[in-house]
Amino acid sequence: MSDTKKTGIAFKTTNWCNLSCAHCCEKSGPEYQQNLMNLDKMALYLSEFNALPIEKYDTVALTGGEVMAPYYSYDDTYIPSALQIIFNENMTPCLKTNGIWGNDENLMNRILSTITDVAGDNGKKVIMDVSLDRFHKNFAAVAKIYRSLLNNPTCAKYITVVLQGIKNNSVRSFYDLFMASSGYGIIWGKDISGQYITDGVSRYPIIYNFNQAIANIGRARANKLGTFNLTGQSDIYGDCIMIDAKDRVRLNHINALVMNGRPLGDCIKILEQKSKQRKH
Repeated sequence: MSDTKKTGIAFKTTNWCNLSCAHCCEKSGPEYQQNLMNLDKMALYLSEFNALPIEKYDTVALTGGEVMAPYYSYDDTYIPSALQIIFNENMTPCLKTNGIWGNDENLMNRILSTITDVAGDNGKKVIMDVSLDRFHKNFAAVAKIYRSLLNNPTCAKYITVVLQGIKNNSVRSFYDLFMASSGYGIIWGKDISGQYITDGVSRYPIIYNFNQAIANIGRARANKLGTFNLTGQSDIYGDCIMIDAKDRVRLNHINALVMNGRPLGDCIKILEQKSKQRKH
């Protein structure tokens, strides 16, 4: 890896998704089986990644498909176990989700409570990247998630929601979310600390990422990978390693190979060589 770049890691846990987006580049949808990534392998790969002598971001992305897929089949242990693996490596988990589960109160409560439990046990935060754009049409669902966080200060303490995918149509997206939120008694405000929502009692920060720093982890070549912060700003361009449930590893979403038991470091070297060959 380049000495001037940091490297991030992402795990594609499943190809199953409850949506069928026309723009999806991950070959995901409801027609796929969940086939969740093996957690023991996730722990091994993350440990190998951390042992590499390279500059790394401290955020680990869990993506899909829909990362909350296990909850849809009533497996409430998979995601908390994956989060614990990341916490054990002293890194920050980032769950990339479409947030549609906010429309199902029982499902939403299961997701928020189990994530809060494992985050609280570790005394650490979980980032929840919610894609908010014209493709997902999830404004009401996101508003319901916000309402639940306002009603539960413990959940709000350990879960930070970052709105993603709003770069090209931000005005309309914010308007749609504002209108949906108003229907649930949520008031938007802004002060010296930034933008926030309130129900008149509790407050919760509105955090959005115009630069797509975390959103594009593993999605494109030369994506901006930023260590998470409250402004959502990215620092420098970086590389990303993405590993999926079939033990395929990709570098910057371009070159890929099946690991076949090889150490992660060796796989990265092979992929770097492929990248150099492509440039020439």
